[in-house]
Amino acid sequence: CGGWYKAVVPAANGAQVKLVFEVDGTWDSNGLVNGQHKGYFGAGDNLAVSNGTIVSDSYPDCPAI
Repeated sequence: CGGWYKAVVPAANGAQVKLVFEVDGTWDSNGLVNGQHKGYFGAGDNLAVSNGTIVSDSYPDCPAI
């Protein structure tokens, strides 16, 4: 299945991670607030973004590319 990518981002002691990424030349930063990218915040062993929502400890039903 398409659309799943994997990146390893170390976070010390379970700290939250802010995700902002690019898909086909378009940045997905979860919108802007006062001119700043909101980003997606989450913590857990695995994070996924689906339809603008971050999901912790999510595993796709297909291998990451």
